[in-house]
Amino acid sequence: MSVFQNLSSLVFDLDGTLSDPSLGITRCYNYALEQHGYESREYESLLDLIGPPLETGFASLLPCCQMLTKKKS
Repeated sequence: MSVFQNLSSLVFDLDGTLSDPSLGITRCYNYALEQHGYESREYESLLDLIGPPLETGFASLLPCCQMLTKKKS
């Protein structure tokens, strides 16, 4: 009898162990930037933004967001 015989679902945590999500994440950052009238950034320059909260990432990219994150502190 197979261990997988009665499974109806299989869930993967795609945190970088089984796959590299960095290309998709950096494309999402660039899409958001472009949709709000900002220039896209180089792939390598966005890699350090993966992991921390989005507010932190955008605050490091956009001066207007830095003011918003300071008000929350």
